[in-house]
Amino acid sequence: IAAGRWDKIITIWDALTLNVKGNLIGHTSSDNDGGRVNYVKFSSDGKFLASESNKEIIIWDVLTKKILKNIINNGFSCIA
Repeated sequence: IAAGRWDKIITIWDALTLNVKGNLIGHTSSDNDGGRVNYVKFSSDGKFLASESNKEIIIWDVLTKKILKNIINNGFSCIA
């Protein structure tokens, strides 16, 4: 389970125990840009996560919590 927050942090929980597995920190949009993380989506195998804020889309490696790709968001409003 993953959820984006208003403070640009994504929290990941274990789906069985509901224990927090960690946070993903890397979105840089300013609060003036509505910097919150709006959307998150896991890959079908659960290894990757895509997240979207008003100014960027980030692809994450869930295991290492590292950013794999940062894409400038030019007006997209969701990810799939």
